[in-house]
Amino acid sequence: MKDEGDYFTVLQNKKRKLKVSSVTWAEYLCDFLEMTKNEERSTNIATVIRGYYGLIDTDIKLKILRELVEEAIQTSAIKEILSDRVDQKQVLNATKRENTRKDKQEKNLNTEIAMKSQENQTDDVQVGHGGVDELVRRKEENDKSNISRSRTEGKRHLHLETEIEKLSIRSSPLGKDRQYNRYWFFKREGRLFVETADSREWGYYNTKEEL
Repeated sequence: MKDEGDYFTVLQNKKRKLKVSSVTWAEYLCDFLEMTKNEERSTNIATVIRGYYGLIDTDIKLKILRELVEEAIQTSAIKEILSDRVDQKQVLNATKRENTRKDKQEKNLNTEIAMKSQENQTDDVQVGHGGVDELVRRKEENDKSNISRSRTEGKRHLHLETEIEKLSIRSSPLGKDRQYNRYWFFKREGRLFVETADSREWGYYNTKEEL
């Protein structure tokens, strides 16, 4: 509202305060619907004013929500937030790539060290500097160390993936089918959502077998 766009002008002309509350939200919503000048949605203004927003059809509510979101993402405040999220995600992706490179490098080094250690231990057994039991003990210690390292790397990788997913922004569908239904996927949901061409109906698939 404070971005001094069309909606800001409407509120200024009506001398509204630039703050929405649980009591006044309906008035602000009606102002917005009047501003959009969409006949289908404008016919519901009276219903909203009387306090019966809950009686409006779901598909109309979704269209109103879409209009509100589209209006919001054009404001400088939201654009700044989205830009910050994009920058943060790029930094995390760079960190992920660097960690992957280091992990691979460390894994190769550890493999090389383990192989040399194994050769030395075998030589020691052959010349009588140790027994088979000692060889087994050292191998078990190496295995435990590798398992512990793998778990640490796994937790770090999972944490980065979680943080990256929190910053993910999807503004367009995966694609459309021949009926122009739109398909959406949000990793945190783990389901494939389907939106009809007219946005009147939504559905989703939980498993591959349902597709």
